[in-house]
Amino acid sequence: MGTPAPDSSRRAGAKGSVRKRILITLGALATLVVIACIGLLIWYQTGGLNRKAEALVREQLAAMNIRADLGQVVITLRPGRAEFERIALYPGEDTEPFVTADRLTVDFTITSLYAQTVELKSVELVNPVVTVRFDDQGHSNVDSIRLPDRKKPESASDQVAWQAATLTVSGGQINYGDARHKLDGSVRNLRIGLEAKSGEGDTLVRRLVLGFSDSKLVYDQREIAGISAELGADVTRQGATIDKLTLESPIGTTSITGTVAEWKDPHYQLKVNSTVAIDQIGAVADPSAGLTGTAMLDGTVTGHGSEYAFNGNLSGDNVLVAGVRLAHASATGKLQGDRLDYAWQGALIASRLTMSGYDVSNVRYEGSATGNGGVPQLDGTLSVGSFG
Repeated sequence: MGTPAPDSSRRAGAKGSVRKRILITLGALATLVVIACIGLLIWYQTGGLNRKAEALVREQLAAMNIRADLGQVVITLRPGRAEFERIALYPGEDTEPFVTADRLTVDFTITSLYAQTVELKSVELVNPVVTVRFDDQGHSNVDSIRLPDRKKPESASDQVAWQAATLTVSGGQINYGDARHKLDGSVRNLRIGLEAKSGEGDTLVRRLVLGFSDSKLVYDQREIAGISAELGADVTRQGATIDKLTLESPIGTTSITGTVAEWKDPHYQLKVNSTVAIDQIGAVADPSAGLTGTAMLDGTVTGHGSEYAFNGNLSGDNVLVAGVRLAHASATGKLQGDRLDYAWQGALIASRLTMSGYDVSNVRYEGSATGNGGVPQLDGTLSVGSFG
């Protein structure tokens, strides 16, 4: 056996030294990764992620000139959840919030850490209160809010998938005031539900359920209390099918079903049934007018943009309007219009008409009425039974 050449020994030693240095370097990097993970875990456990999320929320709202007061922020990654409690949002430097809420909970799933994509599962808002006020000059408490810049990176909208998310709002309230027009009121016990449901083919359908109760409207210090409403509809990107829309109040009740097509250029076809207490309307709008009676509306309303049409029946009993009293009155036919311009073709029948000392029975008018928001022009045939 020969003695190894000095050059071979030096090369073997150099290779061993390189391997040792590589192993030491890898070990050091592994140690740094472990330390970083431990540090990240400690940062996460001590609320670092919560503080980061809160700071981000405040920054985004501040860009819209909204100050945020957040009582507590809790973020968890598995399962993905963000909880914000005791929320208050202030416009500009105002001392009164325009939005408050007890809690906002967002459930989500991180679909890719590398691509930073998230899928929203559900959003729940508990006891929100929104207040909007206008003074007698027409200025509102939200005038100082700046709308965000709509120009966003094209990929931003792809980072959050929300199409299948459910939305729940409970215990909501909306307060409104308009000093110039003497309007005031509140929508109470507001509840909203929105969830995805199966549709035909690839069509994404969302079921929308909305309702409120014990609400009120005040006009010139005259109040209508006990207002409630219910809405049920299937909503898509193309339009909506309304299977339930009811509104109840001391003034009357209204029920609507139908469809709305093309959100960008809406076309609607609605079946309407309504009963109105005219005396209750008069008590709020103009108590001195002495309006009395009840009216019922039953028919179909269609429209596109400012154009509209109604085909159906309007009836009333013991109706007193502008000094004219009608008993067992009904109007049938079709009404078409565009803003204030209107044209009606049909028949008007009343078993009795009383005005200015005249008492007329079996009144019947067949023909048309046209106008532009004012007194209509009549073109037709009038027949009466007897004068009294």
